[in-house]
Amino acid sequence: MAWRRRVMWAVFFTGLFAVLVRWHGLRFGGPHELLSSSAALEPALERKVDRLATSRNVDSPRKAIDLALELTSQCLRYGRDHRPSDQFDLGEREANDAEYSQLFSAIFNRIADGRELGARARPVRSESPRVFGLRVPHPAFSHHDWVMVQPSSGTAAESWFVDPTLHDALMGWSIEGNVTGLVPVDGPSAPGDSEYDEQDEPVYDDPEDVYDEPSARPPAEIPRAAKISSRKKN
Repeated sequence: MAWRRRVMWAVFFTGLFAVLVRWHGLRFGGPHELLSSSAALEPALERKVDRLATSRNVDSPRKAIDLALELTSQCLRYGRDHRPSDQFDLGEREANDAEYSQLFSAIFNRIADGRELGARARPVRSESPRVFGLRVPHPAFSHHDWVMVQPSSGTAAESWFVDPTLHDALMGWSIEGNVTGLVPVDGPSAPGDSEYDEQDEPVYDDPEDVYDEPSARPPAEIPRAAKISSRKKN
């Protein structure tokens, strides 16, 4: 019937538009801020995380990402008509993007610690997302939180950029191609942070040289935000 064809075409074009927005139009720009992890897991949820990580033999950061995404989706559903909380248990409840990123980070880090995976998850806050260059006008989208999963000895260029909120909306979790600008690799309460070491000081051929122009001094190395590293392991 004619109305069925119209419905089918409407669904098709709606899906096509969603794909274009997700993979080609959506951008998370800087400044990007690393946040402290503040989520607290109830003992029952902790036991579930430990049991599944052991029974599924989670032995790589990539497998830990999959399990943390699965459990985060089971515990949360997206919404903003609630009072945010950093307390999480086995029951499903409403959550915003900040709570999604906090829960995912807590679950991933518990798995990584228990299975000795050598990786860490950190919540990241970016400025208002843009769709085809236009800022989302609603106040609820003044910023967006996601997660950077980083090897213990790695940089932002060697990390996975994970969005558990988009994953729960069936729109994929990897946003490496959607993030623009530099992502910091240190911040408040960053695990593995160390004090400044003189070995990190740039070495010049002649310590007595005086550089007349600032541009003559070798540039400091900064990590790139969206470059897949060969050090990533499946």
